[in-house]
This record gives sequence, C-alpha cells and structure tokens, in this order.
Amino acid sequence: MNIVRFAAIMITSALIFTCGCATMPDSGSLSDEDIADEVRNRLEEDSVSRLYSFGVTVENGVVTIQGSVPAQDALRARIVSVAASAPGVERVEEDLYPPMIGPY
Repeated sequence: MNIVRFAAIMITSALIFTCGCATMPDSGSLSDEDIADEVRNRLEEDSVSRLYSFGVTVENGVVTIQGSVPAQDALRARIVSVAASAPGVERVEEDLYPPMIGPY
C-alpha cells in the first residue's frame, strides 16, 4: 500500500511541476515592450476596438491609449477593458478623443 501511495504522490508532483512550467510568465517578468505588444494584439483582435487606430505606450506597467474614437462611454470602457485584460497591466490611462468634424 505504501508503494501505491508513494507512486501517486510522485505522479501528482510531476504533473504539478509540468503544468507549472507551461504557464504564462509572471507579469513581473514582462517588459513594458512585451506588455505594449500584448495590448496592441488584444485591441486588434477585439471585434469592436479593431475598427479604430490607437497609440499604445507603457511605462512601468501603466498603459496609455491614445486615439480618436466616437464619444461613447461604452466604447471607451470596452477599449480600456480590453487593454486591462493583458498580462502585466497595472493600470490603463486613456487619452481618447472624439474625431474632429469640419474644416481644419
């Protein structure tokens, strides 16, 4: 019986160790450039936010999104939410402004 218990513990330990090695890197190990790339990818993959163009900068995990989008609170909230879902993001600041209309 002890051999069966020992084997079960060893197999469980091996599975936990193997699964742990396959996880995403700790957000603390992501560079600002890695975070910015991930935010850009998520914004491009989202069915709504991909309709707009954004500038994305990151400093110490704080993401700033800049761009022109319609003045709709739900749209802005979605863009911020998509950006915030990326690993390593500490906070999202938005500098989103409505499109200019009329002559320049």
